[in-house]
Amino acid sequence: MIDWCPHFCLNDRLVPLTVAVLTSAHVKMLDDYSKEALHKQHGDQQHTDFSEQIEQLRKTISTRLKRTLPDNLLEALSDGVLLCHLANQIRPRSVASVHVPSPAVPKLTLPKCRKNVENFLEACRKIGIPKECMCDTECVVSGCQPARVLLLVMALTSHPTLIDVYVSHFCLAALVATCLFLYWHGSL
Repeated sequence: MIDWCPHFCLNDRLVPLTVAVLTSAHVKMLDDYSKEALHKQHGDQQHTDFSEQIEQLRKTISTRLKRTLPDNLLEALSDGVLLCHLANQIRPRSVASVHVPSPAVPKLTLPKCRKNVENFLEACRKIGIPKECMCDTECVVSGCQPARVLLLVMALTSHPTLIDVYVSHFCLAALVATCLFLYWHGSL
């Protein structure tokens, strides 16, 4: 198993995101975290840090999906389409059905957006994202708690892809086979 640990910025420090780090105070802070509250309560510097984290995440998603994303990342994620594609990139076929806009109807209906987000959240659970990183459908669709969405997507993008897992298992198998070969031929 490959160890992975996403990080988030807390008081100008990069903090590893583990169950031990996420106390109830951190979860409460993330729940209360919004651009307006951040700007009013913590000043411009942390607002800038939050904006930088969103920009870094936008670049990460853009690189993984090999497409250009709009400047407003949270709005782009709210219909669940990019999130479903991201989950499928990390673990193929983890989201079986994705509602996508068409040229005739460029904006998805709210029920389709909710279904996409629900499918994405279910895929995250199956992939193994810790429940402390999860958010609910409304957080994503409405954008009411951007830090919770940011935390979830950071955890997902930090998760190893299925290819990474297969490669690590292949390397382990090759190492074991080599050791056995050398042992049987008296070289060990």
